[in-house]
Amino acid sequence: MGIRASTPPYGPAPLPAPARDRAPTVLLLVVALIVALGAGAGVYAFLNGSDGDDLANDPKQPSPTASADPGGSGTPSGDATPAEGTPSGDEDDDADEGEGDTVPAAFLGTWTTTIGTADERRLVLRQGEVGDTVLSLTATGPIQGSASAYRCVFQAELTEVPNSRGPVRVGPSRVVVGEPMTSCSSGEATTLTLHGDGRLTRVNDATGESLTYTKAG
Repeated sequence: MGIRASTPPYGPAPLPAPARDRAPTVLLLVVALIVALGAGAGVYAFLNGSDGDDLANDPKQPSPTASADPGGSGTPSGDATPAEGTPSGDEDDDADEGEGDTVPAAFLGTWTTTIGTADERRLVLRQGEVGDTVLSLTATGPIQGSASAYRCVFQAELTEVPNSRGPVRVGPSRVVVGEPMTSCSSGEATTLTLHGDGRLTRVNDATGESLTYTKAG
């Protein structure tokens, strides 16, 4: 009789468990990774998307107040309006005489005047077509009843083709710089006329008030 092998004390050794199918787990990991990447891209797009452009194009921007007349009454108070105006940002002294001859050459250049003893007006006329900004005005002076000073810059556009000797008509002025803005306000349409002595007068078309300038330089 042959010798029988002894049976293990706890019965036959268990068979090794079949390896689980790992494909579903790998697939779930891939899907989770794609979802995470998609969420991250969405947050980035939200933070860096077109919000800046939308804000830049937001029409709700501060706008100038009231209106300034050409003659002006002199010194503005805290909430008053300085003399009229129409100017370009920080105006250039040189008129663009080479861009055309719509505005008569005699009008082009820088003109100055004073109101009282402290308020100054600096007007610049440049070449341009109808609809272009051709007139700019910088108004400066002390604020009445205050130790502070104001500085207002205005702009206005040419409204019609003038005759060879004028007058030159410009539309209502708009404030482009207001320091402080409470002392600066937009103005009415005005008409500019040259005199035989070389001076220039600007008249408010609505009120008839006027201010006369002499050419700088």
